[in-house]
Amino acid sequence: MSDSDKPDTQELILKQLKSIKIALCLVVVIMLLLSGVIVVGGVVVGIAASKSNDHYADEGGYETMAADAEYVEDMQIQPQENSATE
Repeated sequence: MSDSDKPDTQELILKQLKSIKIALCLVVVIMLLLSGVIVVGGVVVGIAASKSNDHYADEGGYETMAADAEYVEDMQIQPQENSATE
């Protein structure tokens, strides 16, 4: 067998490195595109949320029926007698 029949090892390694480089570049590009889409989507959703009409809010903000009826719940805390400290 002569040397010309054997494949050139250095050439094969260079081809493999080139294909690995292309694959890594594609992965980076896809990651950048996906992150860009996520950021743009978040901005669009944020703008839509800030411009939407809030049908549940009154003119003065959020009001409840209890506040309209001037209902105040009395929640006074009664001190407990602790017989263990006496």
